[in-house]
Amino acid sequence: MENKTATPSVCGTGAPSDGGTNTTSTNYLAQLQAVGQQLSDPVKVAQQQAAMIGKWMGAGSDQLPFYAELQAQAPVFQTPLFTIVTRYEDVMEAYNNNDVFTTGAFSAQITRDIGPFILAMKNTAEYERQKSILRLAVARTDADRIHALVTEESGKLLATYKAGDSFDLVAQYSRLLPALVVRRYLGVAEIPTEQIWQWSRSMFRDIFANLTQDPQLTKAAVASRDVAFPILDQLIESRRQYLDQQGADHDPVTVLDRLLIMQRTTTTALTNDEIRATILGTFVGMVDLTSIGIMVAAVQLMKRGMWDKAQAAAAQDDTALLGYVLEAMRFSPPAPGAFRLCEQDYVIAKGTDRQTALKAGTLVYVASVAAMQDPVYVDSPTEFRAGRPETAYLFWFSGLHTCLGQYFSQIQLTIALKGLLQLGHLQIVGPPTLEGGFPNNLPVKVV
Repeated sequence: MENKTATPSVCGTGAPSDGGTNTTSTNYLAQLQAVGQQLSDPVKVAQQQAAMIGKWMGAGSDQLPFYAELQAQAPVFQTPLFTIVTRYEDVMEAYNNNDVFTTGAFSAQITRDIGPFILAMKNTAEYERQKSILRLAVARTDADRIHALVTEESGKLLATYKAGDSFDLVAQYSRLLPALVVRRYLGVAEIPTEQIWQWSRSMFRDIFANLTQDPQLTKAAVASRDVAFPILDQLIESRRQYLDQQGADHDPVTVLDRLLIMQRTTTTALTNDEIRATILGTFVGMVDLTSIGIMVAAVQLMKRGMWDKAQAAAAQDDTALLGYVLEAMRFSPPAPGAFRLCEQDYVIAKGTDRQTALKAGTLVYVASVAAMQDPVYVDSPTEFRAGRPETAYLFWFSGLHTCLGQYFSQIQLTIALKGLLQLGHLQIVGPPTLEGGFPNNLPVKVV
């Protein structure tokens, strides 16, 4: 829920990844150096190098060879726009040193598009207060309810498919499922899934993937905001009136009901604006990233010949299947990394041969996808090994803004994949289509 992403591919920020396996290096650093030798204008050099790096890091590309070369030759790599950290130890240093590396790079955009959301906050007493309230509202004891919701909605979406049928894995399943589940769990089932998609995608792109401050992306996000705010305000007020009529006997099942009931006590009260921002922030951080996770896990299991083993794990129990889901996503995580703003002069990886001085104001891309392939911390990282230690997986990041909904995400991804595995075998029968880095379509067939 909180800080879900690297662009998407939304829990922080970076660009969505849709698959791929590690391949031989293509001398990325040499290509960048060649640009500097061919062009004399430093501005043009920086522009071209930035474009090349953006392509290598972008959605639809195989990012792993680029990051492997950086890990080996330039583990703290300074680009014209930002610095990339790729080693596991340095990635964890950036995620966990929250007084230095903050979400300030996009906090203003969050406040503008979503409202007063916790992801925009620094490590303060108010942050701790709000996070404690959200932990009560988004209780981990809801695991059984999440499991039931995902099982029910997944079953409905896949009920009619049988051997020989084709369907769109993204448009007809992976993108629908999280929107259907989250609106019921939050308590805003009145909102159509189409609106949830539109709001979450436009806001995600503007907040987390708009380094160049493209006015069109901002315009789309603000337009979504202007539609979303009055709708959510009305739902919140209507629900409050209903709860007031119910008195003290109402058992709050949804997140919205809990937040509204906790509003009655000063110490557990969020304002209406903060409640609205929590709902929107959950949409932004969950819907598309979960969709990507379902898609890439299925694709990786197919491409790596692990479908049969995953089916056997699914027949065993959810924990065994989760191991396959997490390992599949390690090669192509929904959120490959997150941007952090270095707010003071700082030396990262101090005392090592890669220590690098960062100036206050440096934008840092914390490459989780690279850390999960770091051979120093991940044994035989290019091999598919289900059941690795939990520390091998950084999908939900670390530190102050670790994703609050990570355990629910694990349930949703596992049950979503279980539904696909129970259909039989899937075969990809057409290329994926992307919109702004987000997968929109992937045709598959049940075989």
